Amino acid sequence: KNSLPVLSSVTSSPEDTVTTVDDLSITPGEATDADGDEVTLTYIWTVDGDERQDYIDQLSVPSDITEKGQLWAVEIVPNDGEENGESTMVPFVIANTPPEVISISLAPEEVYKDSTLTVSYEASDIDNDELSASYEWKVNGEVVMITVEPSDDDTGAADTGSEDTGGSEEPTEEPLNSASLTGEHFSKDDVVSVTVTITDGDDSVSVTSEDITIMNSAPSLASVDVGPDPAYISSELQCSYGGEMDIDGDDITVSYSWMKDGLSIGSGEMLVGAIFSKGDVVTCSAIPNDGEEDGAAVEGSIT
Repeated sequence: KNSLPVLSSVTSSPEDTVTTVDDLSITPGEATDADGDEVTLTYIWTVDGDERQDYIDQLSVPSDITEKGQLWAVEIVPNDGEENGESTMVPFVIANTPPEVISISLAPEEVYKDSTLTVSYEASDIDNDELSASYEWKVNGEVVMITVEPSDDDTGAADTGSEDTGGSEEPTEEPLNSASLTGEHFSKDDVVSVTVTITDGDDSVSVTSEDITIMNSAPSLASVDVGPDPAYISSELQCSYGGEMDIDGDDITVSYSWMKDGLSIGSGEMLVGAIFSKGDVVTCSAIPNDGEEDGAAVEGSIT
């Protein structure tokens, strides 16, 4: 009686997780026959139970014809010219490939207390899955806001998280599809970063931006007046300003310079009349300073 051929082993690649970037391949071990008959091997590939005739007797299947969620399998059948021996089945389940974040950026490059900081990203998914994103904003290392981009079937409000952030501010809810942070959450010298998490419904990947330090905002004055009006050569002129503002809340000091015919004639808030004549146009320039930098000069004049 004929003895059936035996296939000793089969190795597969990849051995663990298989995705659409992986070629499927097998390497058969030694095939033997107790009668000394020559043994041939037949390879039968199937996908989701359907036979792929175009890959009969192939040792591999290229990645570009596989799709996420498919079940590929190859049956290896030994034959000694008379009968088939016991076949070996090797399955390949095509798993999800996580999305890839191509880039992440924060704008503008220079951020102030009155700025709106916006994050943008580029991402791709080799499985062509629909992607959504969540954004975790941190100020000085503490979470201040979490926002979530919904997928098509999401209808709820933004997820602000339930964990204790440990910060002085509670995470704040922001409208859906938003990827920005306004100055209500940060101040001068604060350090801001954002972590963007991209998900394809099965897996996710997170990328954190570089830190951005909030810059000092220069102070400003709304107006400058020179009085009294009318003024005479005997008058002592006074330079006064209004509408001083520093959005960082810094204390403001003001310096003054006086000009006549393009020449400097004094400094300080007051100017005595001995240095000007009838018909002269005298200009006072007031410059605010917040301890770090000057704001724009504002001028007022009198004849």
